[in-house]
This record gives sequence, C-alpha cells and structure tokens, in this order.
Amino acid sequence: KVCGSGRRVSCVVDGDTFWISGEKIRLEGIDAPEVNGACAHERRLAQRATRRLSEILSDERFSLRRNGKDRYGRTLARIDTPHGEAGAILVREGLARPWRGRKKQWCA
Repeated sequence: KVCGSGRRVSCVVDGDTFWISGEKIRLEGIDAPEVNGACAHERRLAQRATRRLSEILSDERFSLRRNGKDRYGRTLARIDTPHGEAGAILVREGLARPWRGRKKQWCA
C-alpha cells in the first residue's frame, strides 16, 4: 500500500523508497521521479512509479537483498521477484532510470 500521513510501518513512499516492518528501504541502482517534482510530468510519472512499486511488493513473492545504508540512513536493497528485479522492472516500464551517480532532470 502507498504511505499516508501517519506512522509508516509497511508502505511505499515513492518509486524507489518503501518501508517494511518499520525499516526504511531505498531500491539500489535506480532513480525514480520525485512525488514533489519540478513539473507536472515528473509528478504524474512519480505517482505511476509509486503505484507500480506498491503493486510489485503486494502481488509478488519477493526476496530482499540488503546492501548497506545510504547517506540518509536508509537500507539499500534489491528486490527479487518471480518476474525479475523490481528496479529493473521499473526501468523497463519507463518509471525509473538506472542510477548514474547523480539525479537527472525528469522535466523537459
């Protein structure tokens, strides 16, 4: 489910960040658009990416491969599903980009 304004335990924040059992996790290797993005296009794409990640985590059996923490203290991880790695699915569907070391603009 997508996170609301209350306490976050197990929910999706956006296309590359979610909570599981109180642990905040950032999908490793991708960059998804921001929910509060710079333009309407980015915000719409972010809503789609958020819903899609929620679907992936809700509908699939998945395994979580943790790989340390990011500079914000979030657990970096990859999610493996029967249909592939979650980040790769989002990239393939045009809802995220491969991470190249820094954010790129989503607005034209």
